[in-house]
Amino acid sequence: KEMFRNCTSLEYIPDNVFSNLVPLSDIYFTYGLNGFCLQCSSLKKLPKGLMNDLSKYGTINSIEFSFYGCRSITEIPQGFFDSLHFCTNFKSTFCGCSSLEYIPDDLFANCYAITDCT
Repeated sequence: KEMFRNCTSLEYIPDNVFSNLVPLSDIYFTYGLNGFCLQCSSLKKLPKGLMNDLSKYGTINSIEFSFYGCRSITEIPQGFFDSLHFCTNFKSTFCGCSSLEYIPDDLFANCYAITDCT
């Protein structure tokens, strides 16, 4: 919850940064990834496999306010949410991303459980 919150100098998240974590249990995301990269105003690029790597450690049921206020992100990678099959809450995700120029048409195609995407 709220990983990297207010890291205003964070410009990049390296590819595969979470791919080799050793899982201690399967309850990492009990509260979801709410507030992930919240207000990381200098973040410019999202690695395509970021959500896929994180979802290996448990079901992500909510990413509310994730990437909120990341005003330097210019695009969301194709397939970015492909592994979030059971995520229900996308509320305010990417809100305030004023430089966003590209959002894939099928961003939520594999997200079968969405109940809130406001």
